[in-house]
Amino acid sequence: MMTTIYLLLWPRTLTQTANDGTQLTFSGPAGSVAWHNDLASPGTRLHTWSSRPVGTGWGVLPLLQPETDYYIAMATQLEKQAMYAAVEDYDTADNLLERTDLPALAGSFSSTPASAYYTISLINMHQVDFTFLYGVLMPAAVHEQVTMQVNMDQQTVRVVNTDASVTQPRRLTLVRRSAGTFPLPLAGARDELFIYGTSEQWATDQWRAQLTAKVRAVWPAGITPPIITGDAGLTACRDALTAIL
Repeated sequence: MMTTIYLLLWPRTLTQTANDGTQLTFSGPAGSVAWHNDLASPGTRLHTWSSRPVGTGWGVLPLLQPETDYYIAMATQLEKQAMYAAVEDYDTADNLLERTDLPALAGSFSSTPASAYYTISLINMHQVDFTFLYGVLMPAAVHEQVTMQVNMDQQTVRVVNTDASVTQPRRLTLVRRSAGTFPLPLAGARDELFIYGTSEQWATDQWRAQLTAKVRAVWPAGITPPIITGDAGLTACRDALTAIL
């Protein structure tokens, strides 16, 4: 299985966020966001992620294959859920083509062939407080065959493949975290660990010194998985960690 899972974080900006009376508290590099608003009306889009091009670049969401089933799930902390998620397809004239509501903040959807871009929104019913942790987006077929553990404190993601035909035992991947959505490319192993950090984190000795502990929190000493990265800027970190492990 060679594919990609996307981790969605809430960008540190008010763009695409309902900010009339909203109080936002951003955590450290882990990326969670505490939201509070006593005045938001039902139907208000609390935050929206979009694949619509911005300037000369793409939006924060990845492009999707049309008529392919995908799975999205939003992880939150809240006392009572009074919001839902919605996936919406638009054409080049910004006309709504299709909408999929996800009352449980998770579920499957597909994109229409005529779609020029799509959005994923958190839509208010009577929500006052919640903390947004992260979202995950992947092909539905992948969701059926893997289990995921996201540790925001450690900034790690563990993906375990339940497909018995997969023979590669383990893989460790180093990833540079972007402000919004970033890919976790699966390498076809049974047990994969991703360590993600900001550019600032990867540049510090303190962060690099924590890498071994992050690995050993998942795999005990004696297990030395292959380490890969698709980021040329993290090659030195990969080589140093390989020598230590």
